[in-house]
Amino acid sequence: MELREMRVIVMARYEPTSKLAREIESHGIEEVFQSIPSTERADLAAIYQSLEKCGGALLTPEDSLWPSALNDLEIPPIGLIVKGDTEILSRKSLAIVGTRNPTPYGVRIASDFAAGFVDREWAIVSG
Repeated sequence: MELREMRVIVMARYEPTSKLAREIESHGIEEVFQSIPSTERADLAAIYQSLEKCGGALLTPEDSLWPSALNDLEIPPIGLIVKGDTEILSRKSLAIVGTRNPTPYGVRIASDFAAGFVDREWAIVSG
């Protein structure tokens, strides 16, 4: 099985935590994958079918488009599911994360904040 497929199964099985990140860093994704009983592994075909259906793409640290800055995080992602232009991930970017139910004031301030970075050619990720 390829590293990419192992990553997908680990992503489907575990929430990212600092403990999991340490395990992957010290033992490798292969060993973490092997620790998942075969009867409890996600169905790869179903995952890839869902990704294709929604127009998503999977990126892993082995991919050329992987944003290398993610490797510096305390808990780096095992992989990314991306929808849209994956080339944008190589640009300077900023994520603005907030509540699901913002006040009108919060929406306005976040928009103004983002606009200042867009003017400086940063990519903005909302979520």
